[in-house]
Amino acid sequence: MNKKGKILLIIAACVLVFGILLTAISAIVIRSTGAHWVDGMTVTSSAEPRSFELNSIDSLSLSLVNEPVYIMRGGSVVTIEWSELYDGQYRLSSQDGGYLSLSRQTRWSLFSFEWGRGRAFLRPVTVTIPEDMDLSDIDLRGANIRVSMDDIVSDNLDISGANTNVTLQNIEALNIDISGANTNVTLTDVNTNSLEVRGANAEATLNDVFANSIEINGANAEATLTNISASTIEIGGANAEAILTIPSLDDWDFFVSGANSRLRIDGQRVSNFRGAGSNTVTVSGANASLIVWTQ
Repeated sequence: MNKKGKILLIIAACVLVFGILLTAISAIVIRSTGAHWVDGMTVTSSAEPRSFELNSIDSLSLSLVNEPVYIMRGGSVVTIEWSELYDGQYRLSSQDGGYLSLSRQTRWSLFSFEWGRGRAFLRPVTVTIPEDMDLSDIDLRGANIRVSMDDIVSDNLDISGANTNVTLQNIEALNIDISGANTNVTLTDVNTNSLEVRGANAEATLNDVFANSIEINGANAEATLTNISASTIEIGGANAEAILTIPSLDDWDFFVSGANSRLRIDGQRVSNFRGAGSNTVTVSGANASLIVWTQ
């Protein structure tokens, strides 16, 4: 084949590949907007939420992929809503006065991961709990878990996923366990007996948290603690860093250990600080750092 023929063949192949990609991208855009084909025309339709109601429940279980989850107070019955875009992928189980469970399995395709992830951010799952109803267990798990929870009471709260992003506000729970390969947690006005945050990369921001014990562990563990009360606080990892802001040093003890460890109180570097209090903070790891500020 001569040089001109080869060039034409290359151009034809490029046009063919471009056409395939253009068709695939068009299909993705059509599906992501809720559009469908009718007689060669694109018709756009919006996704409507699906909902289910129960008079009461004792436990809640959600197993999801990418969807944001909102759990809040309101109404006179338990209500759960999700998007019809994923009809056929959800499985709902329930027992009035007992449990409510919703799980989803994705249907993987060449483009399903990025396409599904982009759409899911706009298709949350929402659970509304009546004002006078407390739960015994809340269990949330899956891939890319994003949870926002406000004004909820539960004995046990367990959240886990490949990537876990959690925002809890005004929560009462006996035990809170949050874990994931990458864990990012923000807790405000939380009262619990035991709080544990775990992940290869564990990042926690705690404000107005009252607990008997707090544990934050990860290869890279970072904690920002403001107005905290706890009998024991343990932060551990190869790279463990903590910033603690408290009203005063009364009732506090601080211990930092590691090959490259440091403890600073109000800007001054000190050795382990042993007070006469009942709140003990321990930070440990090859590179362990604790910075304490008093208000």
